[in-house]
Amino acid sequence: MLRQFLKNRKLENRPNNLQKDKKSYNADVWGFTWILLSHFFIMKHEQKKEIISKYARDKSDTGSPEVQIALLSVRIESLTAHLNEHKKDNHSRRGLLGLVQKRRRLKNYLQKSNPEAFRKITEELDNIKIAEKAAKAEKTATVKKAKTEKKAAKKSAPKTDKPEKPAKKTTAKKGSKKK
Repeated sequence: MLRQFLKNRKLENRPNNLQKDKKSYNADVWGFTWILLSHFFIMKHEQKKEIISKYARDKSDTGSPEVQIALLSVRIESLTAHLNEHKKDNHSRRGLLGLVQKRRRLKNYLQKSNPEAFRKITEELDNIKIAEKAAKAEKTATVKKAKTEKKAAKKSAPKTDKPEKPAKKTTAKKGSKKK
């Protein structure tokens, strides 16, 4: 992915002498970092539109607490999956904690201002989590079943007679006596 990014990047715009133009070089470095990070942590535009259309109050609604909570939940799930794989990524962990706090504040506000909408969105998000957990449990169960079947097939397979190796002769160690 990195190689493809560098191939597609226009390198003519880079300054030849980096000492003269440090600002554009830094912007280029940070632009690269942002593009690389955005690929992993930011959802696709179509996915975002789908979530907004599902939780929006009307067609032009993009900032209601319901929409923000749903969008934050998707980002939190993706970051959680990332952190399960990369346990020592403390910078992303800190960002995740900030997102969780922001979602909690929005939920508190929604609960005070519109309890019915709060109940509805929490039920929907909980149902999604339950469905994902059930799918994950089913997948792990099938993997375990396949492994046990493989082990059972291996045990029941006829053993081939291997010629025994001759036993190694042990020689007595000659120690030097100290006087």
